[in-house]
Amino acid sequence: MRDSVAGSWTKEFVATVLLSERSTGNVVEAQLFRGLDQKNFDDYERLWRPTLVQAKASFSTWLESGKVNAQDAHWAWTEKGRKANADMSLESFAIECDGKTQGMMLLNLSEFARHKDQRGLDMVYVEMLASAPWNRSQLTPTPIYGGVGQILLGTAISLSIESELKGRLGLHSLPQSVSWYEQKTNFTNLGMDPEKDMIYFEATEEQAKEFLENG
Repeated sequence: MRDSVAGSWTKEFVATVLLSERSTGNVVEAQLFRGLDQKNFDDYERLWRPTLVQAKASFSTWLESGKVNAQDAHWAWTEKGRKANADMSLESFAIECDGKTQGMMLLNLSEFARHKDQRGLDMVYVEMLASAPWNRSQLTPTPIYGGVGQILLGTAISLSIESELKGRLGLHSLPQSVSWYEQKTNFTNLGMDPEKDMIYFEATEEQAKEFLENG
């Protein structure tokens, strides 16, 4: 939990969650944590980043790197994760399993909704969300775990509810992930945001509830 006086963060266990082991179809237990710590940063720098940077370097443009799901190779998880630990408007989460960080998410609680049914209302905004490289089917022929993204999105919605924002949620999708959000969520596609040059999705209260019920 965050120390409101010192502004520091102690990583907090939230719950045991279930991931799908893709090679066997078995369900395995993982741990969901609130806050990122040095282990998560080390896992990113040592295990995630080199793979993503190498994959992205195989393509001449950033857009083409989406073919192997490596458009997030430039994301500064260590820098932004530490900032989140000290900023009351930001929250971060991690999923760990088999001694490794399987997914991370950074949230902003100071953004406002755009959907016509809730425009201007407070919501949770997903700044960054990613699964480990070894879980990405476009990047490896033998992805290890499935379900990381759904669990993290469900966690973001739960935080929105916990913060009395009724599940309202927004996010911009990297081009490589648009089809995933269209297939795995019921969020509203509000089209291209010219300021970010990315598709913007938003969940209403009803959509958030449905996602949790069906997830």
